[in-house]
Amino acid sequence: MATSPSNIKTSHSKAVDAEKNVSELELLVETEKYRIKELEEQISLLEKKCENFKAEASSNGERVSELEEELEVVRLRASSLEVALQASKEKEKELNERSIGRE
Repeated sequence: MATSPSNIKTSHSKAVDAEKNVSELELLVETEKYRIKELEEQISLLEKKCENFKAEASSNGERVSELEEELEVVRLRASSLEVALQASKEKEKELNERSIGRE
């Protein structure tokens, strides 16, 4: 069984094509490995940012609570001052009326 030159040429061409396909696939694999590495780095960075945002949100929540408490104290103080001011105005009015009555 003799192998004809055209069969050898066809086999060689198929082998060259197969090697080319293998090289292309190896290149694609390397490209995908690099892409996976980049994506893993991005995920890691985003996870760190997420943790930072959570910590900041928690801190901001605590600060909001502190400010709400402070606001309540200020409101109570303002209310107390309004009552004192009203009492002072009434006392002033009373004194003015007494003063006018003496004249």
